[in-house]
Amino acid sequence: MNVEGLVVSVSRPFQDRYSGEELVELGVICPILRATMNIRIPASQGKGLSLGAHTLSQVQPYPLVNRLHPLDGKKTLSGSGGRIRVGELDFIKLSLNDLKDWGCPLRSKII
Repeated sequence: MNVEGLVVSVSRPFQDRYSGEELVELGVICPILRATMNIRIPASQGKGLSLGAHTLSQVQPYPLVNRLHPLDGKKTLSGSGGRIRVGELDFIKLSLNDLKDWGCPLRSKII
């Protein structure tokens, strides 16, 4: 499944204790799933990643634990720079007063 999402956070790189790989964790708002999810990807893919709309390719959602899992271990992020309409985020309970805490780069990606 391909998922269009709004990346709102990127962690610092860390060593995965099971695979030994260096990973980063992304916080992603997924309008099509009507949920916020986390996904771990190789640090090489997350390096220099900008916040905003991205397509996550070949992922399996696990909604009960709010996780996305890459299916084939290949590159997960494809494309960027899209826009997500505020109307698609109606499932998020957020005050407009909180938008200042999201940061200017993210606000410019939401129309």
